[in-house]
Order: sequence, then structure tokens, then C-alpha cells
Amino acid sequence: MTLPLLLILLSLLAISLTFKRKRSSYLFASISILFVFATGKGWIYQLLTPSLELKPRLEAPQWAESNVIVVLGGGLSRWPENDDLSSNLWAVPRVMEGARLYHRCREQGESPKRVCKLLVSGGDPLSLGQTEAEIMKRELQSLGITSEDILTEDQSRNTFQNAKFSREVLQLWPQARVFLVTSNVHLKRANLFFRHFGIGSILAPADSFAGVKSWKTFAYMATLTDLALHETIGVLQYHYYNMTGKNPPPLAVIEN
Repeated sequence: MTLPLLLILLSLLAISLTFKRKRSSYLFASISILFVFATGKGWIYQLLTPSLELKPRLEAPQWAESNVIVVLGGGLSRWPENDDLSSNLWAVPRVMEGARLYHRCREQGESPKRVCKLLVSGGDPLSLGQTEAEIMKRELQSLGITSEDILTEDQSRNTFQNAKFSREVLQLWPQARVFLVTSNVHLKRANLFFRHFGIGSILAPADSFAGVKSWKTFAYMATLTDLALHETIGVLQYHYYNMTGKNPPPLAVIEN
């Protein structure tokens, strides 16, 4: 989101220069420089993160008799050596956190009848030939989780569809307590969508992207700012679609 905004500012600057509007040129040049500086230094990121309600790591979950840990896909990467696919930079922490919670669920219970399931959610939005759910399931199996305990949702192409199609799977587990695993900056928007489809969940952030004040991390902070802007706009878009009737009516939320 930061690049389009910067391109808009530079376009306005170019128009001002073309028509020899000195005051406008100085204004848009100053705003462009300030925007780049504020992005790279993390000022915009620090401004946006309070509204995203970042969560601490879920260290002591309260398990129920039946539990489903939902892990949202974050994208795939293709390996050039053998054309293989794996979870990308944003998705790997989600897979790891889902596996950690699953093993906690299996090991920390007093009840031998406790049910612990993982639901991996993600289709193939980039037409890579394999779904995110398929790849995440394979990775979770490599972490010692049996195929029988991994549920899949492989139709979704975005977060809203993650929630919509996950609900169809979760309806088979009506008494289950749901744990929602995704990136910390993504968690608020994902939770809004899941609650829209009647799914109350315990939030489990998969990562913690902390801001770093250093010139060496200028590009890193710009990346975090881009993520925070994307999520902030996504939350605003969700509320706008609700007000204008573009979203289906929300369902009653079930908390287990």
C-alpha cells in the first residue's frame, strides 16, 4: 500500500512541475520526502499498530474437550531448484504456531478423551498448481502431526473466504473451541471476518514484528508499514461493505 500512495504523491508532483505550479511542487515534494522518511523510520507503523490491537503470544490456552486450531494460509513460495512449493515468509510462522498449539493441546490435558484438530485454510489464488492447505498439511505432517488430525479447507482465495469456507468445516465440530492462528497484524481483520460468519475464537498470533529504530532497517520498517496499512484499509473496507450491504448479513456468533 505504501508504493501506490508514494506513486500518487509523485504523480501530483509531476503534474505540478508540468504546469509550473511552484507552491504545489514544493508542497508535494515535501510531502513525498516526509512520507518516505516516516515510512522507513517506522513512524506510520507505530501510529497504525494500536488500532490493529496486536496480541501477546498465547502461552496458557484454556482447552475444551473438543478443540480446532484454525491456521490461515499466507502464501506460497516456489523453489527454483526443483519447482517445489512451500509456505512463504509470512505463512511459516503460522504453520509453526499451529503445530505448537496442537502439541500443547495433546500434551497438557488431563482428559484422555480430549479432541485436538488442526484446520488449514487456503486455496490456490495464484494458480500455482497446489493449494495452501495442501502444502500446510504436508508441512504439519513433517512436524509429527498425523493426517487424521488435520482438516483442510482449500477453496478460499482471500481472508473473507477463509472465514466463509472454514465455517462449513467447523459446522461438523459444533462443540469445538476454536483457536485462530495468523500473523499478528492480520489477526484483527481475520477475527472480524470469522465473527461475521458466526465463529467466535481464541486469538493466537503467530509472530511479533517489532519496530526497530535504525537506518539499517529502513526497508524492513517500510515493509511492516505496508502490512499495517493493508490491514487498516482492509478493516475499514469491511465496515464500509457492511454499511453499504455488500457483505452478507452477519451470523450470530457462537462461543465455545
